[in-house]
Amino acid sequence: MLIQFARNYEILGDTSKQFARVKEAYDLLAGLVAEKPDDKTYQRDLSVAHDEVGDVLVARGNLTEALEAYRDSLAISERLAKADPGNAGWQYDLGISHERIGDVLVERDKEKFIERLTKRGEVCKAKMPRVVARSE
Repeated sequence: MLIQFARNYEILGDTSKQFARVKEAYDLLAGLVAEKPDDKTYQRDLSVAHDEVGDVLVARGNLTEALEAYRDSLAISERLAKADPGNAGWQYDLGISHERIGDVLVERDKEKFIERLTKRGEVCKAKMPRVVARSE
């Protein structure tokens, strides 16, 4: 329920309150998992809480911390999916974890990628007159 409240704050654009509700949910679920480590429902819910933390951090531009939260979610999702390979829901959660990590890595490294492409483009552009001269 706290996660749903957090999602409502996201709609309103209030990341401070969104993060506060997500953190409450995370703390509660982490406590439940500590009390009942074999309860897979609590583990799955904790994984979702990690994802929600990551989502808020991405919205705030804290990509490094978001990546950490998503990786924590991934670790739980991997354990659950490995424990029950036939559970389509847990396999789906595993895919979502990989997708979120990939999105953050792309966003984080986008500037480096653009810079590399620009440099390659400049090198190609510099070589063009020589290529054209040879073909004439």
